[in-house]
Amino acid sequence: MKKVIGMALVSVGLAIAAGGCTTTQLSFWRSHPAESMGRSYSQIPSNPHSLQVSLPLQAIITLADGEEKSGRITDIDEQVLSLYTGTSELTKIKWEKIASIKFEEGSIVYLPNGKPIYRGSKENQSDQFHNVPASALKILDANKGYLEIDLSLIASLNADQIENYHRDQHSSSYVVEQIECDRSPYQMTITVTSK
Repeated sequence: MKKVIGMALVSVGLAIAAGGCTTTQLSFWRSHPAESMGRSYSQIPSNPHSLQVSLPLQAIITLADGEEKSGRITDIDEQVLSLYTGTSELTKIKWEKIASIKFEEGSIVYLPNGKPIYRGSKENQSDQFHNVPASALKILDANKGYLEIDLSLIASLNADQIENYHRDQHSSSYVVEQIECDRSPYQMTITVTSK
């Protein structure tokens, strides 16, 4: 065992010295899961103001005119949400046109430890984040629906609440249940439940 570890370290050292190993290639050393309370350490944001939540993979987006679109949310920025509907091109929807986002019962949800579960109709007690700007949201993994929320950008949360959420994610997993959009200031209310 010591010989194998020694050989691996020598190989990495030689690759670095030769300039042939990038930080991307070395990232497996940092991201190797170190289990802590059932959560993978690499999946807990190091930023103390961030909370990682899970998005169910099948979203139902209701537009202001009543039209519905469904698919998997793949990207979010301050202006638009990108939706994969099964076609070759992503559908981009401006936030100002979105009334709400809900998630299908039975849709797959990946918990931060990678375990897939199915979203049911009866969920646990929920929390709500009010007045969330789109700039506070970042998709970490579109294939598994990992979303990061920068809690420091939510004016309705104080420092103690932010610290509590960051600490709790070592033992709890949060799943987004719905998003209600206020199209006037382009902010939203996000409802999450813990698993």
